[in-house]
Amino acid sequence: MRKFIVSVLLMFPVPILAVTATLVSAGTVEVDGIYYLIDPEKGTACVTDNKNIVLHDSVIIPCEIYYDDISYRVTCIGNNAFEGEEEITSVILPESITEIGDYAFKSCLSMISINIPEKVTRIGEGAFMYCESLESIIIPEGVTTIEKDTFSWCYVLNKVTIPEGVTVIGERAFIGCRLTSVIIPESVCLIKMAAFKNCICLNSVNIPENVSKIYPSTFMDCHCLTSIKIPESVVTISSGAFSDCIALSSVTMSEGVKCIYDAAFQGCRSLTSITIPKSVETIGIGAFRECSSLKRIVIPKNVQNIGEVAFGECCNLKEVVIKANLSSIPDGLFEKCSALKSIRIPDGVERIGIHAFFCCVSLSSIRIPDSVKTIEEEAFLGCCKL
Repeated sequence: MRKFIVSVLLMFPVPILAVTATLVSAGTVEVDGIYYLIDPEKGTACVTDNKNIVLHDSVIIPCEIYYDDISYRVTCIGNNAFEGEEEITSVILPESITEIGDYAFKSCLSMISINIPEKVTRIGEGAFMYCESLESIIIPEGVTTIEKDTFSWCYVLNKVTIPEGVTVIGERAFIGCRLTSVIIPESVCLIKMAAFKNCICLNSVNIPENVSKIYPSTFMDCHCLTSIKIPESVVTISSGAFSDCIALSSVTMSEGVKCIYDAAFQGCRSLTSITIPKSVETIGIGAFRECSSLKRIVIPKNVQNIGEVAFGECCNLKEVVIKANLSSIPDGLFEKCSALKSIRIPDGVERIGIHAFFCCVSLSSIRIPDSVKTIEEEAFLGCCKL
């Protein structure tokens, strides 16, 4: 059995403590119930997998350890190091730490607080996933990427500080968190799929000017989000980007947006009006479906493709202006738009699709041009005033 000394260095001077340790295997040692992997060439130590040890309450990681009278600086919390340690309540990391590995603290269900030292440049994917008691986090300035699932399903996480210098917010990075507001720095150019999905308390968020694409489901189910401004840099609003944002009442889209894809704003039932930019060329399937407060819509001239049921079940939609040169009114385009009273189908349309105006119970006036060759079955089924 070998012996070595651990010196603990926190943010304030403390005496050097002599600790009895056990050599677990070649290069791996145990100190106070925590395993470290030492690297003699670099003179560093990394907290390694501790799955076979049950830890309790507060965990304090030392700045350095001594082995055979040689010091090893603790610089890393390794992959899965504390995964599943359900009884840890707090963690204090030394300023020597530069990296937190993948899933390092995943499922630390009782962990309320942890400091991330200023020298940290990488926080691995899923590092704090399912930390259900974690309330707040400050991400240090050296971090440039918030990797996928980093803080996913941290159910009570209500405050996060993202520093200038971060360029990427990864997939599902904050999914399921209880954030109320987020300031995304202007350095961010990518906000990936479902990054803020199901943040049901989020009422305020900005989209930086460098972002060119809003990825699928990015803000889906953000039930308290009331307004959003989409900058000129954005070209694509992807599928489900804002779907079921039930409190969203104001959307400002700048010229430059070309594609609004499937279900992008589906279920935004507080949205009373929206101006689709003249630059838009594609409106996807169900893009504005179930926007039950929407009263007026203008489909711009440059729109070349509209998906099925794009405006279906917009039950308060009273006015529709179609400026686009369409060849077809897609299936179910205005189905169950029960407040729609009149519409003018533009010249050039050759087909009116199945259920295009299904159950438009207030529709009493429609202008169908001579160019129409096909009216599909049940296109006007339930239009009892026609």
